[in-house]
Amino acid sequence: MEFDFRVLGPLGLTRKERPVRLRGPKQRALLAALLLRANRVATTDYLIDVLWGDAVPDSARSTLHSHVKHVRQAIAAEPEEARERIVTDPSGYRLVVRPGELDLHRFEDGVDSAAAAVAELELAEGAARYRRALALWQGPPLADVASDRLHQLEAPILEQRRLEALQASIDVELRLGRHAKLVPELHGLAGAHPYQERVAELLMVALYRSGRQVDALRVYQNVSERLAEELGLRPGPDLQRLQRQILNHDPTLRETYAMTRNAVS
Repeated sequence: MEFDFRVLGPLGLTRKERPVRLRGPKQRALLAALLLRANRVATTDYLIDVLWGDAVPDSARSTLHSHVKHVRQAIAAEPEEARERIVTDPSGYRLVVRPGELDLHRFEDGVDSAAAAVAELELAEGAARYRRALALWQGPPLADVASDRLHQLEAPILEQRRLEALQASIDVELRLGRHAKLVPELHGLAGAHPYQERVAELLMVALYRSGRQVDALRVYQNVSERLAEELGLRPGPDLQRLQRQILNHDPTLRETYAMTRNAVS
């Protein structure tokens, strides 16, 4: 693998295992935007928005072209190679990323591979693949990139992908009987995502299976009060159903929670 591009945490770029340095925050934001559109055209208007937001200078298009030139020079030694890596399109620019070079692509491939294993009921292998994919994350996405637009529009999408993969991983591990081990992680996750009912469901199941029915019901009560007081909402039907199952000591809750939930949703 010639290049290693990273967006799942601080922006990173190495070539043949050597770090590649970019000049200043605009070029780093440009590279990040191109990576998030890897192998697709990032339009000129999109890139200008990423780099300048609402404070677009009159020289934005020519300055963008200059930044593209410098990023090309940073990632490729030869002019022809540089043009092949960042391709000019009538509507913008396209960064060519080969298989395995971008951590986001490796993460998505890992998640797909994990889901495929789970679909074949290879649960332990699926759980291991999910964890390997999640281990690619090194912190909040684009953590050191100076672009309000990327943090407002792109970073939340990446964070949601991570959360969905983590929830899927925990779901599988619950089916494998790892509930006691998962409780501390789920408490932290619930604290970070207090309005995510799916996280509350997983925590409640882990607590219930660990013999902590009262604590599981307390999680429901806390979520219910928070939703009512802060958003004027009630818990959704899945969370309400789970509360009833816990109150009734539903035997299916201990064995096939994930399969049962999928069957009724």
